[in-house]
Amino acid sequence: MNRPLNFLHLTTFYPPYSFGGDAMYVYRLAHALGDAGHRVDVIHCIDSYHLLHPAEPEIPFADHPNVTTHGLRRVKSTVDQLRAGRLKPDARCEVLNDDGATMLLDGHGGAGIVSCMAAMDGAIARARHLPSASK
Repeated sequence: MNRPLNFLHLTTFYPPYSFGGDAMYVYRLAHALGDAGHRVDVIHCIDSYHLLHPAEPEIPFADHPNVTTHGLRRVKSTVDQLRAGRLKPDARCEVLNDDGATMLLDGHGGAGIVSCMAAMDGAIARARHLPSASK
């Protein structure tokens, strides 16, 4: 294959927020793919690391220009919100107003990603009905 590919790795731990093992394998794989000219995104959970080790990592790891990391830090607050009843896991997104050009949605206390997905689905449906710019 002559063109660079895009890769996405989902993992719990990734250096420096890791303890070795599988995190080091994913780190080496991501960097090898980056060395080959591919673009790599790695999503990992910083909160999981801090549940086991409250301090910041002590060992720095080299970044790679073709590897972008996305450390998640909202897991604990999401669980806390669920336990407190502020976040409703079974909430359904409702369209309150749809005039064709805009939509007003109410997530009813659910996770923001649910409302975002409903909004995206609405935007994609509208885009499919627009005239093509190439015509």
